[in-house]
Amino acid sequence: MYISNLRIKNFRNFGDPPFTMELRPFTLVLGMELRPFTLVLGENNIGKTNLLAAISLLFSQEISVIQRRNLQIDDINFIAVMDFKKQVADQAVEVDNVVFPEVEIHATLSDIKDEQHSVVGDWYSNTDLTEACVTYRFSVRGNLKRDKWIKEQRDAIAHRKVQDEDRNPQSGDGSEKLDYSRYVDFPIGEYRHTLYGGGRPSNECEAWLLRMLHAEILDALRDAGRELVAGGEQRLLYRVLRQRSDSRYTDVKRLIDDLKHAIDIDPSLAARTCSHLCR
Repeated sequence: MYISNLRIKNFRNFGDPPFTMELRPFTLVLGMELRPFTLVLGENNIGKTNLLAAISLLFSQEISVIQRRNLQIDDINFIAVMDFKKQVADQAVEVDNVVFPEVEIHATLSDIKDEQHSVVGDWYSNTDLTEACVTYRFSVRGNLKRDKWIKEQRDAIAHRKVQDEDRNPQSGDGSEKLDYSRYVDFPIGEYRHTLYGGGRPSNECEAWLLRMLHAEILDALRDAGRELVAGGEQRLLYRVLRQRSDSRYTDVKRLIDDLKHAIDIDPSLAARTCSHLCR
């Protein structure tokens, strides 16, 4: 089983319209075994790490990731947050037309093996039972009184405008030209996350099933030194590198070295970074 399609909306550098990515595995010979791998290539600072962070919100069962599923405001796309604040600040926008931004991460799972059907049985997304999907959504809670919240924000802005005019009576209509959207609060405390399967929000994913889809997300290698010191023996990367003389990792190291060498000598890839190998 592998992730064949990924859709990310309003998560960090991924905005709206959503970012979509088709993933196609290639076969890698590991010892005497054939294993599918997906290689993600890209320049620095384009979002590869954020892409893996999005996947971790779906499948990782590390305690730190589970806690991070309740996102911080910095995890929500900056442009989406700014657009929302401008809508709230604009009295001309009807309350019902104010769009509270949502973060959504959707993964389609394909090539499901016989022994895996019992895990994804509630998450099928087609009638042929050949694909399943898991969705993470971070959105404002359904029982929030949105009209009341927006009115409070607009009343606070109106009060601030009066104060500004009192301080500077000569400003005339100048205060109207100021960007008061920066004074709008973002209701991050009113947001909740859900994880569901099969594209049905009512079909919540059980944690014990997600644990069977084992996911380990390693930090970027450029941060390895700092992370190893900070994380000690609890970090997977530390445990793997510490076993550098262990024959179990010989094939993996050789393949990674061969891949790195092939990229280094290929001029078309010289300016790119081989960031992650994801199974």
